[in-house]
Amino acid sequence: MRTRMVAPGVLWLANVVALGAGEPPRTPATDPKPQAAAAMLEADAKKLGLGVAELKRLREFGFTDSEILDQTSGKKRTARQVITEREVINDLVKVVADVNVRVSQLPTKQQPAEREALLKDALAKVRRDHRTSREEMRRILAGTNFLTSAELDRVLG
Repeated sequence: MRTRMVAPGVLWLANVVALGAGEPPRTPATDPKPQAAAAMLEADAKKLGLGVAELKRLREFGFTDSEILDQTSGKKRTARQVITEREVINDLVKVVADVNVRVSQLPTKQQPAEREALLKDALAKVRRDHRTSREEMRRILAGTNFLTSAELDRVLG
């Protein structure tokens, strides 16, 4: 019975040695995939007329190349403007959700005034963080449905 158990083990070991598992690799292992991806990213950035960092950031936001081309060429905006707009909107989504949660816990009479005060503070913080002007913030917010036009006038002043 022992010979039966030893025989497969010896055969397996002989197979491993025959395949050269104990030998070191002949050439250093370099993965061509990251280099190819970086070269492809640079080529795409050059084709779109953007910097590599801008293209990476826009792709992180989920923009496809055709959308990037439409936003930058068709609508005459820079990639930096599109990135800033998306960052402001992302921050605003969080702010509006937080404000709504806080305000919903207050008595009904206090809700409108408190909502407006919290939104003013939050929008001022977003403006400071992203260094946007009031006009630019108004343009960005006008393209969303977070605030009505009356709220927008009251909050941004």
